[in-house]
Amino acid sequence: MSVIQRILKPLKCLSRYRILQYRGSNVVYLTLTGISKLYALFFTTTDYYIVPTPYGKLYLPKKGYSSGHILTCLLDMVEPQWQPYFESLIRCMTEGVLVDIGAAADGWYSLKACKMNPKIRVVAVEPSSFEFYWLINNLTLNGCRERISLLKVALSDTDEIVDLNGEKVHSMRLDELLKAAGIAYRDVKILKIDVEGMGYRVLKGALKTLQIGKPHIFLEVHDSEEAKTKGFLEKLNYKVVYLPGAMYVATPNHRLPN
Repeated sequence: MSVIQRILKPLKCLSRYRILQYRGSNVVYLTLTGISKLYALFFTTTDYYIVPTPYGKLYLPKKGYSSGHILTCLLDMVEPQWQPYFESLIRCMTEGVLVDIGAAADGWYSLKACKMNPKIRVVAVEPSSFEFYWLINNLTLNGCRERISLLKVALSDTDEIVDLNGEKVHSMRLDELLKAAGIAYRDVKILKIDVEGMGYRVLKGALKTLQIGKPHIFLEVHDSEEAKTKGFLEKLNYKVVYLPGAMYVATPNHRLPN
């Protein structure tokens, strides 16, 4: 365990209490945001923040990331609703694949899985050129580049060229992506999906993966279209648990990790 991990471990334990989470208390939210803004003052001359975390050092671009994300990463409070489920699954895996869909610039879940369990394979998917640049740098700087497959592509239920914030990117089905990458559907154990409203279409393009691999799914819901995933997954014999902050955890055969 590194020095940073030893220092942050008690803070991480405290962060599990709802009142100490961003969504649990306005007072705590304002306090943590204030501390983050003070820390951000050290980087007034750069276009990024340098943030030590329990899993390595992250370079967070200021574009698209508020200063509030600094303390969230520092204290391992990224999506705390998912945390106990995600960590339990990652620790228990002796093999298999995590597909991190919408890995973003920090590659948080890819980095975390890489550091927590060297036995598993990670596939990080990110379509934005800007986010992908920082993603590569962060995973390389933290010694995970050789263990994580990085794919610059958008996932959906169609194979076409789409417009992503003014950038033309290739969109394809997850089933086809895995086939092209030589990954068997049965080997996919976890899907983490954060794609700004495209989650329903991502899952429709992953039907074979869901039916054969039966992976556990972590999905952030952004709108009513994405909320359709609940009914879609239930028809495939998934149990979908709604967590505060519009977060889903879906597990096959009605099993959840302890």
